[in-house]
Amino acid sequence: MRQSVWRKSILSFAVAAFFLLASPAIAIGAIRVSSENGVDAVMLADVQRTALLFNQVLQEDMKLELTRDVNVILCSNRENYAAVLQREFKMKPDKAAREAALTGGMSSDRLQIVALNGGSTIMRSAQGRASDAGHELFHQLQAQLANGKNGKAMNWLKEGTADVIGARIAERSGYQSMEKWKLDRINTLRNAPNHAAAAELLHSNLDKWATMVEQKKYPYQMSDLMVFYLLRQQPGSKGYEAIAEYFRLVGNLNDGDKAFEQAFNVSINQFLSDFEAWFVNTTHNEAQVEVIAQTGVLPDAAADIENGSDLSRKFFKEKWGMDLRSSQRIVLTADKNAYAAALGKEFGLNPADAGQKAKNSFWSWAGSTTVLELGTLATRKQRLFITALTMVQRFQAQTAAQQTLAKMNWLNAGSAAGVAAQIVELSGVSNLEKDKAACLNALRKAANVPELTELQTPQAWSVAVGKYGSAVVNNTAELAALHLMESYGVESIYAWFKAVKELGDAEAAFTKVYGMTSAQFSTVFHGSLTAQLQKK
Repeated sequence: MRQSVWRKSILSFAVAAFFLLASPAIAIGAIRVSSENGVDAVMLADVQRTALLFNQVLQEDMKLELTRDVNVILCSNRENYAAVLQREFKMKPDKAAREAALTGGMSSDRLQIVALNGGSTIMRSAQGRASDAGHELFHQLQAQLANGKNGKAMNWLKEGTADVIGARIAERSGYQSMEKWKLDRINTLRNAPNHAAAAELLHSNLDKWATMVEQKKYPYQMSDLMVFYLLRQQPGSKGYEAIAEYFRLVGNLNDGDKAFEQAFNVSINQFLSDFEAWFVNTTHNEAQVEVIAQTGVLPDAAADIENGSDLSRKFFKEKWGMDLRSSQRIVLTADKNAYAAALGKEFGLNPADAGQKAKNSFWSWAGSTTVLELGTLATRKQRLFITALTMVQRFQAQTAAQQTLAKMNWLNAGSAAGVAAQIVELSGVSNLEKDKAACLNALRKAANVPELTELQTPQAWSVAVGKYGSAVVNNTAELAALHLMESYGVESIYAWFKAVKELGDAEAAFTKVYGMTSAQFSTVFHGSLTAQLQKK
């Protein structure tokens, strides 16, 4: 139920398939995509492509197709989406506002309308648009199969199967694999402090489901894994066909539990017991880091990345008594072109956005995956440092919310770099004192050095980079973090991460750990830094 919206507007695109595998007696449904004013043309094109692909995927995986006509309305932003929900879905304003805040789309079985929220997070990437549109269109298929009685289906199974089909369509569109999709969900639930239990979802109604979304209990992610596990239990490649059979049986039996038992050949209680055992085992297994070297990556370079990952985890365990909780994939590319292609596939970016990102970076991470462009990382030290840096950032993210850590961005970024430098020292290819000396020498050549107060937030950091240069800003933040580690121990950095999570306030956490305000520390640090810069 990631719902969507529709209305006649300036741009209209009719997507219909009149052939394929259906018998002449059954017309394949027409999926008509229209857009509200202000919709981005690239977003519209991505949704249109998904509409074209939808029946093809259904035919290959389920041996069926959508036979009802569906109107898909693409909205420009959250407010526009809420307005469409009121106009087309006849929702009251308060309900439309709630749905607009929670959902990326909505499907009306009776009206045969899908509305997509162009202002939602999921619609920001090409991959997200493919999965979101596929999700909502699959709700239409559910209604078709159940003869309009899909309200009797279990909600987790409706939402989970729609998510799975959405992910399948995204994969077929050239984006992330289903395995990565699964890994992202496992990692999300591993790190969630209070996620929904499978038993809570089993017979949850729509209102309870929405409440769980509001409470950040991740009902979608849990239902996705429940469906993923269910598909694995089906013989051969019959899992998707069993999903279709479930919704047919819901229409015939008017009972979601009985339909489940007949379609999947297991009672709902037995499935729940089996899934919970699998889930506990999966989430309690030690995190794995998979290094994937693409064509052209030299074996020695790949070995450096693996070594950097191992050294990072060793550091976390020995210094902080904690390991990474989430399994990771590190994709290695040999040059800018391969890097751009990997960014598009792994992060769901269209070619233009992937190319621009590749032009301005040589590494990026999101979800469970990091992509590195090794052509820019010419030395072993560079490869080890970047690997360690990304691993520390992942450790930060699993300990406290990144947006809260970033409220003291100089320490958030500086600690990642400072700890990464210490991890590289473990490899024997670098010396921390020499690295510090190099930072100081770089700052001596600078006209001015920023105050820590100028690096407090990501926005302020960006302004400072424009004023002083990225090297000066990065070196200043790293030296500030190293000053804290030398004075209070590297353990204090982890203590700050944990205090940020506990208090929800980066400044209050700093005072709790270090016994002074960040402004007071800034005075101490800059006095020390000035003295060091004056030395030759």
